[in-house]
Amino acid sequence: MLPAHVVEFIAVGKALKVFSLKPAKRIQIKFDPFGENVKSVRDFLFYTSSVKYRNTNPNCSFRTEICNDRSEPFVKISLVNKQEVTLKAANLSAVELLQLFNKYVSVLDKKEEETAEAEDQFQTGKKKKNKKN
Repeated sequence: MLPAHVVEFIAVGKALKVFSLKPAKRIQIKFDPFGENVKSVRDFLFYTSSVKYRNTNPNCSFRTEICNDRSEPFVKISLVNKQEVTLKAANLSAVELLQLFNKYVSVLDKKEEETAEAEDQFQTGKKKKNKKN
């Protein structure tokens, strides 16, 4: 049986494999460092702000607000399609935050890729038909 921290690292690794910032325009992270349940948000910030993941969308801006008002930590994601996703992180682990991010944000990147591939195949099919005529 693996220790809990090893299981958590494995889960983080799996969640980061599909992580992408392409659909995100801006990510705002707000937390009180003296409050309870802040570790998950700080870990999320650590994982997602690394160079490897920031390079998936260099235009995505990160804004970190550190306050001292005992407010609940949250992650607010503004998407390219003008929608917003807010993850209230008080009772979530870093793994759960990453999984929710992937569920609501990274999925949009896959849809865009599938649409682009379908358009490419459609255009390629048109070109082949035109060459036959």
